[in-house]
Amino acid sequence: MKKILLKFRINPRKAGKLIEAGCPVISRTAKHEKTLIDKHANEAKKIGQNPHLYGRTDAAGNKQADSGNQFVIGGEDKKAFKNICAGLLWNDIPQNLKMHLTHINLFKKEGDEMYFMTLAFDDGEKIHLSKELHKEVKAISNTAYKCVYVWNNPNGVITINCLHVADKAMHNIRIKNGSVACESI
Repeated sequence: MKKILLKFRINPRKAGKLIEAGCPVISRTAKHEKTLIDKHANEAKKIGQNPHLYGRTDAAGNKQADSGNQFVIGGEDKKAFKNICAGLLWNDIPQNLKMHLTHINLFKKEGDEMYFMTLAFDDGEKIHLSKELHKEVKAISNTAYKCVYVWNNPNGVITINCLHVADKAMHNIRIKNGSVACESI
């Protein structure tokens, strides 16, 4: 495991708070998105995997390619953790993986009103968030999400996608002994 990408799909109001607190925003044009999809498709083909194995689409209905393997742990549909809080990862990742926060950004795909906040944890140069940005990021990560998908990518990156705010968390996603796990609250 070289890196953890922790991603949250958030609404424009929450994104506005992050921007006000100084979160960097990157542009995700349709051209950039197509390049990324093609890259994932090529990576999948190199390892003999169908890039559309998981049948994912984005908010605009565009097919998404995946080069990683989805962890299948929990959730009624056996595809995602359900009603999960990712807030404990802030402590789990540094303590158990000896990685720290090295990057944060916010992006919005063309054709989608929602934003994504991405946090990168690895052994690179540690970044420090302002007090206000830290508060907003922690609030988002301590929120319950209806679905949390975890991907093990061939490049050594684990991606954790937190989607759709839930009313109440029933589980915490944790990293213990180098593994991703879900535990009841």
